[in-house]
Amino acid sequence: MKHLIFSFLVIVCSAVRGQAQDEKAFMYFTNDFELPTNAVFSGAPPPPPSTGFSPSSQVNSPAPAVSFLGLADNFVRLPPDTHGAVGLSNVVTMLNTEVRIQDRSGNVIVTTNLSGFWNGVGVYSNITDPRVLYDPFANRWIASAMVNFGPLINTSNAVLLAVSRDANPALTNWYQYRIGTETNGDLWADQPVTGFNKDWIVMQGNLSRTFASGAPFGTWILIFTKTNLYAGMAASFRSNVITGIGYSQTPAVTLDPTATNLFLVQNVRGSNQIVSAGQTNRAGLMRLYEIFGSIGSETIRSFDHFATNQPWADAPPVFNFAPQLGFATNIYNNDSRVRSVITRSNSIWCAHSIFLPVTNTSRTAVQWWQFSSDGTVRQSGRIDDSAGKRFFGFPSIAINRFGDALIGYSSFATNQYASASYSYRNFHDEVGTLQMERVYKAGEGIYHRQVQRWGDYSATVVDPVNDTDFWTIQEYAATPVEPATANTNGRWGTWWAKVEVSKPANDYFTNRITLSGAAGSTNGTTIRATRETGETNHAGNTNGASLWYQWTPPSAGNVFLDTVGSAAKTALAVYTGTAIGSLTLVTNHAGALSGASRVIFNAAATNYHIAVDGWNGSMANTLLQWQRPTTPVFVTEPTNQTKYVETSVTFTAQAVGNPGVSYQWRFEGANISGATNASYTRSNLVTNDTGGYSVIVSNSVGSVTSATAQLTVLNHAATFADALWTNQTFQFTVAREVSFNYIVQVSTNLSTTNWVSLSTNAAPFTYTVTDATNSPQRYYRALYKP
Repeated sequence: MKHLIFSFLVIVCSAVRGQAQDEKAFMYFTNDFELPTNAVFSGAPPPPPSTGFSPSSQVNSPAPAVSFLGLADNFVRLPPDTHGAVGLSNVVTMLNTEVRIQDRSGNVIVTTNLSGFWNGVGVYSNITDPRVLYDPFANRWIASAMVNFGPLINTSNAVLLAVSRDANPALTNWYQYRIGTETNGDLWADQPVTGFNKDWIVMQGNLSRTFASGAPFGTWILIFTKTNLYAGMAASFRSNVITGIGYSQTPAVTLDPTATNLFLVQNVRGSNQIVSAGQTNRAGLMRLYEIFGSIGSETIRSFDHFATNQPWADAPPVFNFAPQLGFATNIYNNDSRVRSVITRSNSIWCAHSIFLPVTNTSRTAVQWWQFSSDGTVRQSGRIDDSAGKRFFGFPSIAINRFGDALIGYSSFATNQYASASYSYRNFHDEVGTLQMERVYKAGEGIYHRQVQRWGDYSATVVDPVNDTDFWTIQEYAATPVEPATANTNGRWGTWWAKVEVSKPANDYFTNRITLSGAAGSTNGTTIRATRETGETNHAGNTNGASLWYQWTPPSAGNVFLDTVGSAAKTALAVYTGTAIGSLTLVTNHAGALSGASRVIFNAAATNYHIAVDGWNGSMANTLLQWQRPTTPVFVTEPTNQTKYVETSVTFTAQAVGNPGVSYQWRFEGANISGATNASYTRSNLVTNDTGGYSVIVSNSVGSVTSATAQLTVLNHAATFADALWTNQTFQFTVAREVSFNYIVQVSTNLSTTNWVSLSTNAAPFTYTVTDATNSPQRYYRALYKP
């Protein structure tokens, strides 16, 4: 078990309103301990399938519904470190160069340089690694960055944190904090990454030594009390320095509003690698971490890492690796650190770049994961061109409330300029797969700079307006300054795309679909349907996903509605009223396990509102039918029958009605248990089964009783008549039931085993013995033969 150096330190930092708050009290204490013995080990996951982009059966990822420029290259700093977030009214882009606030259509509200945004904590010219998040549960914005980076700076290196005072991200509407490393005198923090849950904002930074060598040291995890930050109060937090586990444990953006823990994900072998030309490739390992416990007494534990049976290299063999159209100098692709993690519905999702194959590495791919909260792998996949023509990198991932996913990334190839792309996944798509790549902002030209850095990460988020749609901001190669091949003339740009997810048009009461006519049917789907605020529990269904319709019958009278043909169990309810929160129930019904719901009510010629609800949140295709009901009518009725004992009899009937009919057979006026089909069979008849049989046919409108069919059950024995002896001839007539077959048998001694069959005919018939005078004494009998 790996040993770690670990410390906790509680620090109080005051909020800043327009002036710098310089927090210098950073310390770390060391004590050896082992990872917990109850750490969960996960076996190797199945091979991550490649989406491949080649099978013709795959569908294209949806086109963007909204698309606009985030920020363009102002040539102040490179790379941009693409990041942004989306709120209820605004879109915020935050890069190494500038910060821009736009409305959701892309109209620019304000643009400032990065230093100008952070002027509440001092005046700095060296701010980098910016990120911005939106907390949908508190409607607040969270921003972070680093100031004064590098191994030669030990007097003012710090991480920065800011939270908006409300849902408005205006530049003057933030509480800002600075947490410095300089008092320790030997460490500097790099690449801070921020996540949150309902209680904490968690920041992770990579610690390196300063003057000595700039060598890796460990990871720095800061746990802030979120309510204090949001209140603009002095904010306490716990500072944790951990060595021996590498870098880049990325905290999750936790979208489960009741989650009391927070996960971090790390690509183990790629977490502390310094990328250099000719670096030895390593197979990939992943590790999950968890922060839990009460506020102020948090604990961090590590799950055992696992190896994949589809390994990857953690870094490319050369700095400039990804190809581009029209230019021999490639683009820097960084390494395989995880930089995008989401927790949703007890699953942890993440995405990162990887390099394939492990040996003789020749391409960059995107790899994504879904972990369970116990650390096991639920699914994983890759965006990869196995032919090595196209490269994919710098991914970010978002998950909506239904489990749909969007992965945004940059794409590179010899036949395209560096472009902005994404791939979409429906929650019901095959495990481990994505839909085909959508290049939503094609590159415009050659990218050539003095250093071919592209950036470190990107941003993909779920839309807080409906928690269903997605936004992504990705980098692309913008139009260069001519001549394009000069090493200062390349330009980048960042571009937003909104991806709308298919939802039922009539999910909300205000969008209900109008039905017409006295009868008809309509298809629908509860896939991604929801329960809206103020909506009641239809037929007692407490976790539904409803569709809404409205219908005015053309005339008063009984009305029948059903969901027969729906793919899952439903609830069906009918209301009157004008608003979702004040409807009056007319009738409702929850379907049986078979799924169908049925209601009948006496309708007036007025407006009715109909809810078709997926039972317990089930999502499936639905069918709603409406029509006038009718009382059952017989098409055929049971008929009289005569049978012998030990045989069977079947009575049949057929009736029609709207809604569909049910059957109940009776004997001498009493119901026969279990006899509820259109036919009734009685076996091994006895003489006591003789009597009258009828059937009652019913539906919710009424019932009707058939005519009574008489059953006569006879013994096997036949009757003899007209026996006659004449001229050496003996004959007799076999009687009983007309057209029933009887077999004539003969015996000399009445022994039960000495009967010989002579003839079989339908009664009545005459049997004749022509040589009776020469025959010995005989006995004759006739038996019924089925």
